[in-house]
Amino acid sequence: MNQLRIGDDDHDVGDRGCAACSMPYPLDCECGGLIHGTIDWEHTTVENYTRDLKCDRCHKKGRTTEKKWEPTEEVRRRAEEIAEKLTGKKWDFGVKPEGDKPE
Repeated sequence: MNQLRIGDDDHDVGDRGCAACSMPYPLDCECGGLIHGTIDWEHTTVENYTRDLKCDRCHKKGRTTEKKWEPTEEVRRRAEEIAEKLTGKKWDFGVKPEGDKPE
């Protein structure tokens, strides 16, 4: 299968299930090809994902910035319960910055 390079990732040309793409990519391009997307971690922030995009047919490039998904209070509460059962420690996903460990 042909490969398309975006950043450090090799994407599968014409593959709607491309494993290198970050969700929701690949998407249809107006030229009939597929737009592949890779998260650019260097420019991604706590609030937003930045993605580098490229079509596997017309090779049109782009970049998007999208708001990260925020879980509902119910989802967050349930995740905290599961984490506490697994680790035996209290978790608060609504307050701790990314990377912090529970006390």
